[in-house]
Amino acid sequence: MKNILGKKQNLVLMIGLGIFSFLLAWYISGLKFDLNIPIIYGEDGLFGGWYIKRLIDGAWYFSNDYTGFPFGSDFYDYPSADFGNFFLLKLLGLITGNYAVTYNVYYLLGFPVTAIVSFWVLRQFQISTAFSLLGAVLFTFLPFHFLRIGHLFYTWYFVIPLFVYVGFKIFSDKPPFFDGRKSWLSKILLVFVLLIISSFGVYYAFFGVMIFMVSGFIAWRQQKSLKYIFSALIAIGIVGLGVGINVTPNLVYKFQHGANKEIAQRWPPESEHYGLKIIQLLLPHSAHRSDFLAKANKKYAAQFPLVNENASASLGVLGSVGFLMLIYVFFMRRENKEEDPHLYWLALMTIFLVLFATIGGFSAVFALLITPMIRAWNRMSVVIGFMSIAALMIVLDQYMKKKYALRWMILLVIGLGLFGLWDQTPRSCETCLKERQQVFMNDQQFVEEIEKTVPANTAIYQLPYMAFPEVPPIHELHDYGLFKGYLHSQQLKWSYGGTKGREGDEFFKDLSTKPISAQVAIIKQLGFSGIYIDRRGYTDHAAAVEKELTQILGKPAAIVSADGNLSFFDIGR
Repeated sequence: MKNILGKKQNLVLMIGLGIFSFLLAWYISGLKFDLNIPIIYGEDGLFGGWYIKRLIDGAWYFSNDYTGFPFGSDFYDYPSADFGNFFLLKLLGLITGNYAVTYNVYYLLGFPVTAIVSFWVLRQFQISTAFSLLGAVLFTFLPFHFLRIGHLFYTWYFVIPLFVYVGFKIFSDKPPFFDGRKSWLSKILLVFVLLIISSFGVYYAFFGVMIFMVSGFIAWRQQKSLKYIFSALIAIGIVGLGVGINVTPNLVYKFQHGANKEIAQRWPPESEHYGLKIIQLLLPHSAHRSDFLAKANKKYAAQFPLVNENASASLGVLGSVGFLMLIYVFFMRRENKEEDPHLYWLALMTIFLVLFATIGGFSAVFALLITPMIRAWNRMSVVIGFMSIAALMIVLDQYMKKKYALRWMILLVIGLGLFGLWDQTPRSCETCLKERQQVFMNDQQFVEEIEKTVPANTAIYQLPYMAFPEVPPIHELHDYGLFKGYLHSQQLKWSYGGTKGREGDEFFKDLSTKPISAQVAIIKQLGFSGIYIDRRGYTDHAAAVEKELTQILGKPAAIVSADGNLSFFDIGR
């Protein structure tokens, strides 16, 4: 009966934790006004919006007829192990029918999912309910969660606690698949879970494989039993199978159409450019609520090299304390001293992961000798974050149980929780929200005017020519900026969005070198009915090309956006 009550209590707590995390994330993220305005509207956020709208418009994200017209837009050259993310986005998109709402809601759902899974794993580490709740909240609201909004899939890092949990089980006395106390049903369930979590990003899957590998090796060295190695290899094999299933369509396409050497190319030096920095784990994040602490981060970023996406690695004050504690445990451990096996294992894993992922670490050797395809090692920070927070919770829990009554434990948990949320979450920016709303509504109104001007289901030619994906800005036009037309349209097709290195992109690249009069003649033959110009892509704000178009067509731009950044010429059919 007590066990049943305990399970019910944990279930109620997890539901409450999920609701709390969702509502708090909604408030902090500034989405309390309008879900129809995307939480991010630029660069990688536009890329994310593009594949979400592809899922809404078609059967799956691989192919789309609304971008890259008239060739269409296939996206097989960019392999990813993200079936889980795409599947959930597809379901959500079918419900909302709106890419911005889908993006926002999916981002928000990442908070309760991460919180619930983290709480469950921390409870498996024998941490009390109170400190498990605190640890789950701290991990869920890491600065990483807010600073990586443009990379939507990385905000769904709920898989990290699960990889950590399985890694510790491999290290324990009864490793998975060799624990006689577990039924075959539980082992099959573990296989199923590993396959699922391998479908939420190749980076997180690879980090999990690293944890399994090292856990099995260390346990084998200590226990002198091959069952630990075999258990690790089985888990690695299942995750590898899951990733392999994810990328099979990409491999088939590559076999049929040949390799595309212009996309997703990675080089060994990038492993250091995007590597992990210990100082960035310990520094306050750049959007800190304290101006003094935020300036400390910005001062470092302004004076030191190799600062890029790794700026999102901050663990916060409490996570940093846990990280330093693990370093202490690793170096000061005594063989004759009893200690929590979870804490010792977390220390071993953290030291290994830091040595591997840090700039100039073993990741550089891996990139040089094995493959550079895993390059953004700074993303290891979220793994280190969970381990550091878990370690702090273990130490605090054990200390409070020995020294203080339950009421003092609860007061400490509440106090640390409030401090952690203040320290780790960004300050709200009402001005930023209003500016994003204004830009979004300007673009939306502009595209709606185009749809009123031209017949339905016709195509729009976009200038300037910009390759896709991963290209540098053209003057003030940033990567993926031309996707705004497609994101706001309901019944138009667009020239931008064909994968570089393939037929469609090569055609438009060549077409862009011809005189504008020749371009107009050719696109008319292809069925385009108008020209969309993003003036930010020209040093003269498109004055010259618009003057020439006016002379060719005998009329000026039919539509100009309210902010003056976009113009549209109706060329007929």
